[in-house]
Amino acid sequence: MARNQLYADVLLNAYYVVINAYGWWYWSAARETQGTELAVRRTPVSTAILLIVIGIGTAILLIWFLST
Repeated sequence: MARNQLYADVLLNAYYVVINAYGWWYWSAARETQGTELAVRRTPVSTAILLIVIGIGTAILLIWFLST
């Protein structure tokens, strides 16, 4: 992919691998610590706003980086 200059695809796949590994580790560690399944909860509004701001900032940086 990098030879075809698909840098965004390479970064996206790397992101998926890292987040997948973290999610698996976090799920496994929490299950061992608590001894039960993790409860499904809603994301707090403050966390959602923070994630949206981070997402928009990251998108702007990627657009700038990939366009130069």
